[in-house]
Amino acid sequence: MGVIWRARDVQAISFGTAITTIATSKNLWNLQVDAVGTLVDVASEGKDLTIAGSEGATEEVMLFGVTASGSQNSEIFDKPETKRTLSVTVIYRDVDVSEFSGATATTVTDAGTGTVTGVWTRIHGGTAKTARSILVRLQKTIGSTTYYVNILMNNATITNKGDLAIDSEGHMTQKVNAECLAQDYYEEDTSI
Repeated sequence: MGVIWRARDVQAISFGTAITTIATSKNLWNLQVDAVGTLVDVASEGKDLTIAGSEGATEEVMLFGVTASGSQNSEIFDKPETKRTLSVTVIYRDVDVSEFSGATATTVTDAGTGTVTGVWTRIHGGTAKTARSILVRLQKTIGSTTYYVNILMNNATITNKGDLAIDSEGHMTQKVNAECLAQDYYEEDTSI
């Protein structure tokens, strides 16, 4: 039986540090949890998600001479696959996504006399980018069987934190884009 995945089946869109070794002894979800510990999960804040596929092209290389049939000598050169990209729009709730995507976080304790005192998390950009792991997990139960899909982009770079915008529905959103090399992209599925 085929599974039709819907938005409500997205269990997690988690950001973590890059996974050092993609072992075959654990599923991708457990590898990320083990490598990271605490994940930044934006699934409950996500509005739309796109993971663009990579393309592997070929190029004809013309060579000297002709073939036995009189055609130009040539070879086909396989170009490597292009990068995988992820784009997710999240409801902006706090600075977690900005902090995780490479901004430096500072804890500020405001004990002043203003109306809003306490502990604040302050971020600022301009710091070096760090390789990340981004995992999308789908889960759906049909009858007594639970289906899972894990999609991992390892060694991903956050390329765009996007604008903060308040749309006509009245909530602030932020778009986040990330890229990884084709060889750092993994998908797996199972049913139990």
